[in-house]
Amino acid sequence: MALFIGFGNSNTEGSNFYTLYPDDLNKRWSVLTGMSNVSDVQRGHNISSAYGTGGARFKSMVLDKNPTAVSIMFGMVDMTLDAKGVPSVSKVTFENTLNAMVDSLVAKGIKVLLMTECPIHVTTFYNRTAPEIVAQYRLKGSVRTWANGYNEIIRKVAGERGTAKKVYLVDHYANAWAKAGGGGGAGDIELANSGLVDSTGTHWSPTGHNMMTYSINVYLAK
Repeated sequence: MALFIGFGNSNTEGSNFYTLYPDDLNKRWSVLTGMSNVSDVQRGHNISSAYGTGGARFKSMVLDKNPTAVSIMFGMVDMTLDAKGVPSVSKVTFENTLNAMVDSLVAKGIKVLLMTECPIHVTTFYNRTAPEIVAQYRLKGSVRTWANGYNEIIRKVAGERGTAKKVYLVDHYANAWAKAGGGGGAGDIELANSGLVDSTGTHWSPTGHNMMTYSINVYLAK
């Protein structure tokens, strides 16, 4: 029997639904894609904690379950900066850990869906973030620009492996901008009007999960 495991952070689990959309739990992508069991969503705080020392946590939560397909989506927590501008997980560590995860899956012939995180609603994010930390994001262009740098790593890792190794890029970030209208140059207004992101500005809404489901199903069918 095919086993599809979703491995990632709160955007993989859809944990925001418990507080913001409690009547729509069945509209999370993990349910809509027909995942064998919602418990097959394996969650880590950031990519480093999810991987564990020497990959032990990743092994027990994913590899040892012998899945046929695994989605990986991290970056939203990893990119967060402190007041000194230091990220939760550096881009170098993020890339190295993602490479290790993907290579261990490829070695077992498991299909891998590398998924990008949602575009951040900048104004909402800044309004709930300490001013000294907001200043650090501004130094990097914006929080959305900085966070998309982690998405770029996901795109790079997917591109280096390719579909011949059953590694597929599911670029939810790019798809969201396409649906919002205006491509990557769009802003907060377009993102809000699209309804793809929730009121926190950093999580997918039910509409966003519906969009994700369509793309995920396309790659699961390959």
